[in-house]
Amino acid sequence: MKRGAENVKTTAPVEVEKRSPPIDIKDADQTRVLCVLLTLNAVVSYRSVPRILELFKSKTNYAVSWIPHFTSVINWSLRLGLGCLTQVQAITKPWVAIIDHSIDIGTKKALVVLRVEVDTLSKRGAAVRLEDCECIGLTISEKVTGDTLYLEFEEIFNRAGKPLAIIKDRDATLNKGVRLWSNQQEVPVPTIDDIGHTIATALKAQFEKLDIYKRFTALISHGAKCMRQTELAFLKWFNKTGHF
Repeated sequence: MKRGAENVKTTAPVEVEKRSPPIDIKDADQTRVLCVLLTLNAVVSYRSVPRILELFKSKTNYAVSWIPHFTSVINWSLRLGLGCLTQVQAITKPWVAIIDHSIDIGTKKALVVLRVEVDTLSKRGAAVRLEDCECIGLTISEKVTGDTLYLEFEEIFNRAGKPLAIIKDRDATLNKGVRLWSNQQEVPVPTIDDIGHTIATALKAQFEKLDIYKRFTALISHGAKCMRQTELAFLKWFNKTGHF
């Protein structure tokens, strides 16, 4: 009997893998909308969104059946922006275009074109706000020339319509691209140089050879680098060229 008992092998109980219940499609859509609204309306970071949902789930009666990863929130927000760009159309009201290149990141530049209605400018009576602007063009390029900008302006303004005027800085490449596009129109579109860049360029031309100016810009540049990853990074500083 002992030998027979020894030959009997005992099997360990099989652990059944616990699977989370399937996600309801309606709940998933509500969660996606809430995540995007938190980033756009509450202006919180992408990484903060899952933490906020965890707080809702643990401390409130709000039913949160699914906590997405922050990278999913990024993708949903980007899809929303792309959807808005694909729906850009011409409007009947007069408007002006604000054009600028983003600060260089790596080897690429981002060209941004905003539309602001003239009525909004007159009613505001001050600097425009984010809600006053509509992004009608966004392109990413590694090589930027006047000719490439002309082609990009041609595509953007063919879709969004012709602006009453174009507001830009005094960048030479941007100036050439705008000039090439404007010269192709029946009536050239007037351009308005950004007052901040215009004054900064004039001041730089007047003072850039002075040692005190060089020390001043070097000090500002060093201070900006020190504050870049701190809680004061939102402050606006001079860049290396002396522009705001």
